[in-house]
Amino acid sequence: MDFKVPSKWYRRAVGGLEIFCGAAMAFVPNHKVKNASNVCLLLLTLLAVYCHCMVADKLERTAPTLVFLFLLSGRLVVYFQVQRREEAMAEPVTNGVKQE
Repeated sequence: MDFKVPSKWYRRAVGGLEIFCGAAMAFVPNHKVKNASNVCLLLLTLLAVYCHCMVADKLERTAPTLVFLFLLSGRLVVYFQVQRREEAMAEPVTNGVKQE
């Protein structure tokens, strides 16, 4: 493909999305919005890791991106574990057997 995105547009788009998603995660109380923002940031971080690999950056330059990737992944995993636990606690249990 001969389509090339100018670096100025790329930086502005990624930076704007990061600010928007970060503000949504910090200030919006709705869990669906927080999870959508988390997934968006996770995809942006995966793109950043890919870019670091393509330009053959050393680990010292890639490490902050990897840490942020692990933090975002951990937040999603913890949210889904808590949600699963709450759903399991809400199901009625009789004599150790779940009702269907």
